Amino acid sequence: GLDVLPSLAAFGPALMKGAQAEGAKAGQGAGAAFGKAFAATDTGSAAVVDKLKKASAAAEKAVTSETATIAKARAAQRDAAAKVIEAEDKLEKARATGDSAKVAAAEERLAGARDRLAGAASSVEASEKRLAAATNARNDAVDNLSKAEKDLAAETTKVGDESSKATSALDRFKAGLKGTADASDEAQGKAGKLGTFL
Repeated sequence: GLDVLPSLAAFGPALMKGAQAEGAKAGQGAGAAFGKAFAATDTGSAAVVDKLKKASAAAEKAVTSETATIAKARAAQRDAAAKVIEAEDKLEKARATGDSAKVAAAEERLAGARDRLAGAASSVEASEKRLAAATNARNDAVDNLSKAEKDLAAETTKVGDESSKATSALDRFKAGLKGTADASDEAQGKAGKLGTFL
């Protein structure tokens, strides 16, 4: 005989098997995508942030070092300026004596003191330039670090958002499978009841 009502006995298990296989593929695809996203974050922005933190720390150390160097250079400049004043006083005293040998020696000491003052002034100027360059490098490093940290935070948020979306889609897929299984069970039950009437 020919069945008037089709049997759903084979249909439900086949539907579930196919849906589960597709669900497994979707889960594997989502897992691979998450893995790539996290790997990109670890080797991308996170690595850049780490490098920039090191660069920022090195730049800060350079600023600290140059600040100490300039302080020493300025102290040396003050000492040299004091030696020039002292040498000028001695020259005045030597001129007051009228002794040409003492005047010549005092003039020579004054010239040496002025040369040392000029050298000290050059050292201060060079230290100031190095300090300015180190300060600019530090500021750039801090700015770059801040930008990289913001980019990393944005990437982390994006990965989290995509993870939530994928989890939500997977939950909907599971609910759909459960609904399909429930509908299949209900249809089989009705078909069975209907078969008892025939």
